[in-house]
Amino acid sequence: DYQRAAHNFDLAAQQGNEHAMHNLGLMHAQGLGVPKNDTTSLDYFERAAAAGSLEAHNGLGFMYMYGNGVPKNATKSMEYFKSAADAGHIESLSNLAIFHLQGLGGLAKNETQAFEYFKKAADKNHISAQFNLGGLYSAGTGTEKNCELAFHYQRLVTRKSPNLSFSKRGYKL
Repeated sequence: DYQRAAHNFDLAAQQGNEHAMHNLGLMHAQGLGVPKNDTTSLDYFERAAAAGSLEAHNGLGFMYMYGNGVPKNATKSMEYFKSAADAGHIESLSNLAIFHLQGLGGLAKNETQAFEYFKKAADKNHISAQFNLGGLYSAGTGTEKNCELAFHYQRLVTRKSPNLSFSKRGYKL
């Protein structure tokens, strides 16, 4: 029950709980149990980030990446992802890898750096990073082509989520 969860998170947020603030930011961003409101979402994410929530830094990265409630700003988005990634936040490691892979946020395109960030996230069992790492190994992007490792990551991803299998996404091993 999203409405009950929002109520309970609100009580915890009033006590300074950063996880509750982050969850309320997500709920307002998506309209889950509360009206969708990017301004309120931004407020909760900013408060949670100030309280130390790495997840909130990641949420702020997405808000600036897509311009939800704020002017679209890839550089600021990258800075939020980087601050959380530097502290080991898995999702932010993967997001920062995408910025390096595509040359976003004022970064020069750097496939080797993208590979390193995907590898760090994949080593922490991040499924999307494992998927992307397998594709990089398959194509030899940012690293030497390695079909054995590409297959290894394909197998990991397929076991976790058959809908993400490489063959369905057009990767050729």
